[in-house]
Amino acid sequence: MVSVAVALGLFVASPQAAQAESACNPSSKTFNIPNALDVEVTVLLCVRTASGGMVYATGLVEWNRGNIGNISDNTFENFILNLRLERDDADIRETACNVRTAINNYRDGQLGCTTAQAAKGKTTTWTADGNVVANIDNDGNGNSTWSLGGSPRI
Repeated sequence: MVSVAVALGLFVASPQAAQAESACNPSSKTFNIPNALDVEVTVLLCVRTASGGMVYATGLVEWNRGNIGNISDNTFENFILNLRLERDDADIRETACNVRTAINNYRDGQLGCTTAQAAKGKTTTWTADGNVVANIDNDGNGNSTWSLGGSPRI
């Protein structure tokens, strides 16, 4: 079994980080793959504070196919995490992270995604939200959108 962990965001412990605030929410789904192992995916969306009065969103995509059976090297034609940092349900920062290559090449793994930071201000209604656009190879259905549960507010 081969695993991969790829991080696009870096979290470093520091005295200031110990006081950082965060709120997270996981969403899980099983993708049924024709003639290959199904893929169990969990996406953890978080909104986090940073030093200097900043706030940002993170998304961690984690997948698992189990230990027995074949994996297709082209399971997904498309697998994109669209991540948003929201203030009062308005999009403030957005990013799209392409998970396709990693999820196709490794039986199990995880990939992290981070938005740019924004000034928090006095507002306490910041959240992380997002969706996954996925296209399973040869299932005839094209792209589908999986709406993820947003994070609690900070």
